[in-house]
Amino acid sequence: MSTINTNVTVMTAQRVTKQNNNALNTSMERLSTGLRINRGKDDPAGLIASENLRSEQAALKSAISNAERADQVVNVAEGGLSEVNSMLVELQSLVTASANEAGLSKEEKEANQQQVESILQTIDRISNNTSFQGTKLLNGNFDFQVADKDASVQSLEINAAKIGAEPLKVQANITQSAQQAGVYMSLDGQVQLDDDADSVFTIEVGGSLGSRQLSFASGTSTDDMAAQINTFSDVTGVEATVSGDGIKLESNNYGSTEFVSVDVVDDGNISAGDGIFRLEADDANTASTGVGFNPTDWASNGTYTAGTASGSTTDTAANIAAAIYTANTNTEGFADTTLLADEAAVTAAIGALSNSNTTFKVYDENHNETVYTVTDAAGTKSFTTTTNTFAADPDVGPAPTGFSSASDVIRDAGQDVTGTINGLTARGDGRTMSVKSDALDMSVTLDANDSSVSATKTGIVDLVNITGGGAQFSIGPSVDATNQVRLGIASVSSRDLGTSTFDSSTYSLADLGGAGDLNLIDGDLEKAQDVVNQAIKSVSAQRGNLGSFQKNIIGSTVNSMGVTLENISAAESAIRDADFAEETAEMTRSQILSQASQTVLAQAKSAPQNVLSLLR
Repeated sequence: MSTINTNVTVMTAQRVTKQNNNALNTSMERLSTGLRINRGKDDPAGLIASENLRSEQAALKSAISNAERADQVVNVAEGGLSEVNSMLVELQSLVTASANEAGLSKEEKEANQQQVESILQTIDRISNNTSFQGTKLLNGNFDFQVADKDASVQSLEINAAKIGAEPLKVQANITQSAQQAGVYMSLDGQVQLDDDADSVFTIEVGGSLGSRQLSFASGTSTDDMAAQINTFSDVTGVEATVSGDGIKLESNNYGSTEFVSVDVVDDGNISAGDGIFRLEADDANTASTGVGFNPTDWASNGTYTAGTASGSTTDTAANIAAAIYTANTNTEGFADTTLLADEAAVTAAIGALSNSNTTFKVYDENHNETVYTVTDAAGTKSFTTTTNTFAADPDVGPAPTGFSSASDVIRDAGQDVTGTINGLTARGDGRTMSVKSDALDMSVTLDANDSSVSATKTGIVDLVNITGGGAQFSIGPSVDATNQVRLGIASVSSRDLGTSTFDSSTYSLADLGGAGDLNLIDGDLEKAQDVVNQAIKSVSAQRGNLGSFQKNIIGSTVNSMGVTLENISAAESAIRDADFAEETAEMTRSQILSQASQTVLAQAKSAPQNVLSLLR
């Protein structure tokens, strides 16, 4: 049908031309931006996915930057510690050289002391001046802050900890105590030889540091023997004390690497004493110098001599329970299981007695047993006390018959403390427990002499509360506790390094100064060397901890996030980026179609003119 008012062909050509031009514009936009998705209508679902991936990319890039910045901070701190380490090694050399008393003049000693002063000043200067963007790193600014430290804690080193809104409570469950190695020589108070003035009793005492052969003439008292053995304690690592009619030899330190051995080189026809025994622990979990928590084991390690019951005392159930509980809390030992409940429960148990009796037992630090027998007679409560004396048997195996040079060497080894810290299995080394995890990295050295739970006594103890501090780094894409780490960097000032306790007095590196008790001119050089050794160990351990943080946390995290960033970038590119080969082909197609549609449109517009020929 030939019409003039409505040209459908033109309308069709216009629509197709517009479509082709839009397709051409889209292809040109994608080729110019390099993106397949430039607006939501290009691919709504793809846009959502790509924006989420772009967000993850941004977070990962910032996290990698944060981790690299943390690495830079640690590098600065490690550089300062390295220099301190060098200073300490030089200090060690000066202390050792100054011990050559007869070979050094007064002027040389003074010169050495001047060098020590310079070294200490340099160490303090490094401690105060090592900084990153003005923040000091080695002056204790990034050390952890603690509160409520238990008396059983002798020293504490916190390398890393995750702390939330509340302080982090650190609790230890000691399941096996630390032990010293020990042997016991039964001598009847002195060396007694069979009427031979030329005979001597010769033994070789050995320990973790070395051994020493010692000879004793007939009549030598146990006091003199112990004093002679202790003269070489620094050589052997063994200390002697008079105990009863004999001598107890114990390692200076605790742990599985410690041992004490006694080898009879010449018995000298000794006639007194029962022989040499290995010291037995109070129980399977307690050191021989400590107090056990398992009274049932004590009976197998010694003998109880029954005492005489006291007169009966009448009182109320509450007062009797209080008396028993007061006695228990004043001792270093534990009572039997009936006293593990609280005082109110004991009061209730006594109050429930009706024309019957029951017993409660309390043990002191020497394992002596006090038995409280509580009786009810027609509602009247009364109690008696009986003290049973404990005599320890120091032998864990058959003792040699006398002191024979033909007998085997008697040797006893120490034991490491074991247990858990906050539920994590702790590594034991002597009296030191340590754990290393993402949540807590720390070591604690426990006191051997505390009357409560300690390195030598099993049980549960709240060690400390970590309230804050530490250098906090965010090394993950999410701002949460999982991706944040706190690294402890302790102070390396001379007053904080090498802290050691000798005879209840505490010393540090600063005491090697001219006015200190450990100076090189007239100070105690043996203690000075111990302090320097402790300082070297402390700084080396801190450098090792920082190195571990850089390698295993920062390094691994950066590598892992780098791989993740690559994969996320690849996924985002596959969704959002334009395929140039595909878009070039599409643009060429759109160009041809656009040109063709425009040509057709021109022809369609001229078609109505042909109708005019009918009017001629």
